[in-house]
Amino acid sequence: MKNTIASTLTALLLAPLAALHAAETTAAQQKSLSELGITSVRHSVISDIPVKTWEKAMVTGNGIQGAMAMGRPTEETIVLNHAGLFFPYNIPFPTVNQAKILPELRKMIEEGKFKEADDRIVEHGLAEGKNGDTWTDPFIPACSLQVNTPQRGVPQGYLRSTDFPTGVTGTRWASWTVPTTRCWPGMRRCMGRS
Repeated sequence: MKNTIASTLTALLLAPLAALHAAETTAAQQKSLSELGITSVRHSVISDIPVKTWEKAMVTGNGIQGAMAMGRPTEETIVLNHAGLFFPYNIPFPTVNQAKILPELRKMIEEGKFKEADDRIVEHGLAEGKNGDTWTDPFIPACSLQVNTPQRGVPQGYLRSTDFPTGVTGTRWASWTVPTTRCWPGMRRCMGRS
């Protein structure tokens, strides 16, 4: 999507709502989510699809330091970054004041009108005098960490998540009926086997 502001804001608005369908979970599902570090299904993002590029990684951090976990079972890559590691290419500008239209955006998203919500953010930004095609400064990662895990069969029951209240990012899968959970703390928590 060409409009970085709108797509970033839409992603931030969608994340808590994306898990609404999982609000009614079974005891087994709840245990699995708990092992991932999920404290609230409504305040997390959960995916059952592994990613290949950093743009779709699960994100955690404290506003200054951060990490992006890809969630690959056998070849995990975690990209570490810092707020000071963006190439200062653009003139700093204030972001779109979305608070004024937040209830309207949430309603659109709950109704599945994602494109309309995205367009509404652009429209609102243009009304505030923002240029709809403003790009963020280029990201420069500090480093990446690779964690290789021996493959023991085809991963089954795959889930990856980020819990927004705690910042815990996790991946869970089973191979040869051996469940494995890997959590990357919002720079705090667990890594181990269930």
